[in-house]
Amino acid sequence: MKTALQDLAGCLYFGDSAFALTMVLNKKTIITLLLTALTTGLAGYFAGRKPVSIAMQDSTGTQIAAQAQAHLTRHHHNGFPAVTIEPSVVQNLGVRTARAEIGEMSQSIETIGKITRVDQTARRIITPPIDGQLAYLADKYPGDDVRQGELLFSIASTPLFEQERRFQEAFLAGETANADTALAALNRQGLNPEQIAKLQAGARPELPVEVYAREAGYIFARRGTVGEPVNTGFTVFNIGGNYRVVEVTAEIFERQWGKVEEGQRAFMSVRGLPGIVFEGRVVRVEPPVGFTTRSLEVRLKFKTDNPELTQSLFARIKILDKSRKKVLMVPQEAVIRTADGERVVVVRADGLYQPVAVLAGEASAGRVEIRSGLDEGAVVVASGQFLIDSESNLQAELLRMAATGTMPRSVHQH
Repeated sequence: MKTALQDLAGCLYFGDSAFALTMVLNKKTIITLLLTALTTGLAGYFAGRKPVSIAMQDSTGTQIAAQAQAHLTRHHHNGFPAVTIEPSVVQNLGVRTARAEIGEMSQSIETIGKITRVDQTARRIITPPIDGQLAYLADKYPGDDVRQGELLFSIASTPLFEQERRFQEAFLAGETANADTALAALNRQGLNPEQIAKLQAGARPELPVEVYAREAGYIFARRGTVGEPVNTGFTVFNIGGNYRVVEVTAEIFERQWGKVEEGQRAFMSVRGLPGIVFEGRVVRVEPPVGFTTRSLEVRLKFKTDNPELTQSLFARIKILDKSRKKVLMVPQEAVIRTADGERVVVVRADGLYQPVAVLAGEASAGRVEIRSGLDEGAVVVASGQFLIDSESNLQAELLRMAATGTMPRSVHQH
């Protein structure tokens, strides 16, 4: 056993001058070395290294400690020694590299949902955006078709006209702050960009709010007459669509609550309909968090004319989160996650491979955010990094032992 362990230690050497170690091994050390035998046996993949024979000739370990300390100073980064690999070994191991790049990270939340309701006669209720009088009403009646983008009705309002006048006066007088404030109010009331441009060009400030059809369909119901006072709760048109509305309930984790809000795009796929993806929106986020599951419900709606979607079907849900710009990212497989934290293996300018501690953030689409520890343009190992990291860890432990004087007192160098 002792001879085998000496031979194993003889395969590990450091820096430009190879040296070997012999130590008194207790049972725990023997077990540890045997468990790492597969990794240490791979020292041969670093072609160009020569085995180191062990002898009991020197009387002290002072020289070894000094050499180890010098090696730590020259080649260490955050406690991880650099590793040299011959090009032929790089090719045999299939080492693949990638660059740390700054880009846009599009995030998403994936979960499982259940179809809770299918509305066979989906209809959209069209109401005025402000209180006022009906200034125009399309000549459409129940059963008539409606085109997307078609003008349905318009609303005139004295407060609206007064707001238009204030905006126009401030804009023409060059009062930017007042004009911006009035413009924000007009946008909230429903004036479109074309009408704003007319006011800026000097048009008379009596432009009504216009309401257009957001999608094609047919008139299911119509109410009101031109000149009739209406409020924001008054239904002018009830428009039916040539589709069904599928409602889905899904659960997300508590930590994802801040990433989901009403109106976000979502995609749904069902196992029984391979290759078909349905697009919809988040319509409600239920605030209470389940005490036992630590999750909360999200309700989504999907419009489709597919008759195969039925109630109680399970579906895969993907909710798109807001994209983040200027994020430093590396491939997800390049990050080594351990109990002590994350690290990547960097290819240095001198050709050495150096494990570097990093702080990883969120992951999306096969890439991981790097919050600290790495610079843009750094070359990292994306395949084969675990073997390199293991070699570096073994060298680090033996170097620390040599530097602290716990190494054997006599070695012979070649």
